Order: sequence, then C-alpha cells, then structure tokens
Amino acid sequence: MAIAVPSYADAPQGEPGAGLELAQNVATGTVVGADQVPLQRAGPSGFFPVDTDCLSFDEYGYQTWSGGFAPGVSELGDELSAIVDANNSFAAGVAICSNRAGLAVFVAERDPELIAQIDAAAAKHPSLPVSIEDVAVGAGTAEAVALRLRDADFGSTITAVGVDVHTGGLLVSVLPEAMSREADPVTAESIHSYVLAVEGLELPVALEPVPAGEDSSGLADSAA
Repeated sequence: MAIAVPSYADAPQGEPGAGLELAQNVATGTVVGADQVPLQRAGPSGFFPVDTDCLSFDEYGYQTWSGGFAPGVSELGDELSAIVDANNSFAAGVAICSNRAGLAVFVAERDPELIAQIDAAAAKHPSLPVSIEDVAVGAGTAEAVALRLRDADFGSTITAVGVDVHTGGLLVSVLPEAMSREADPVTAESIHSYVLAVEGLELPVALEPVPAGEDSSGLADSAA
C-alpha cells in the first residue's frame, strides 16, 4: 500500500468508523493537543487545502472532524482505499469528510477507468457522498520522491517524510532546531526548491516540527 493510503484494517477497533478516522490521521498528519503548531507550506498554492462541502481545516492547517459516523463509512472507505492503492499513479489517498458522513478521494488525473471505479464503489452506498479533489501527483510519484528526500542533504534533521493526501505533495517532519537555526534553516520553501531542482517536480510541501524521540503527527506509515 502506498504511504499515504489509510490502512483501515490495522486501526484499533472502537465505535463504528473510529479505526478509519485514526488511520486517516496517520495518513494526513492530523493531531490533537496543546502543542500543535501551524504547518509551514510552500509550492503551488492552488493545491493547498481549502474548506469544501466535505473538508474543513483548522487554523493550523489540519483537517477537523465533528459529529457521529454515518453508517457504511468504514466499508466504503475500505473500498476506495483499495481503488487508490491499485491506481496510485493517478490517486493520492482518501479522507473521511469532516462531518463523518461521506468521503473524499484525491486524484492527480481524472483517468476515466479510475473515476468509473470510484463511481461504482460510491453507487453501493448512495447515502454517502463521495467528492473527488484534484491534487498535484499520485501517491506512487510522491512516495518515490519521499524515499529519496529521506536520504538527501538535509540529513538527520528530517525525522519523517510521507505523502500529504490533501495536496498530492509531501508532508515532512523535521527537528524544531533545524527550522529555527540562523544558518541555513530547513523550511518548507527550501525543501520545495530542492525537490524542484533535483526531481524536476513542482510539489506542495507541508513542514511540521517534531522533537527528537517524539512521533510525527502524521507519518507513522512513512518513508522514514
């Protein structure tokens, strides 16, 4: 399975849909806590997350959720996740809608066969809306870049790299001191520029500080 595609089956069990949301948190970097800080972003702003009928984001740039889970969300999420996994050259991932009553699929190209598969899965659950959101690249491409970035000149300052499903770009965790140092700080813009120069790809980058020894908010299933 690609880095950013939620692994619903492995999530802890609880109320219906709870495992699905937790797995999606792992994919996108959603965290809850007093120490949360805004994601630093760079790259093509047209792919930065914005509020839609399905998705809402807080002031830090993370997706939020509210309300109870609609029946069938977990089952449909499994189906859409499998479709994304099989089409990761076109698709980046899946997210539960912020009201927990539908899902979003993130695609870099509206390939007719991919869209037909998404529509067929959604048709089995007519009460659950499924939106299709445009992103920069599919998970396969972003995952390959993430793997190479892990071993790049940024060295041990990068603690984790994964795919940001909301943008089809990269979600990068770095040591806070690397972001704040006076000489050559690691920034979202510096990583974006590096990827553009080395990979020739204009990818959105989201950067989050993660102290040594702490888990990244969103990259448990990452290239690092």
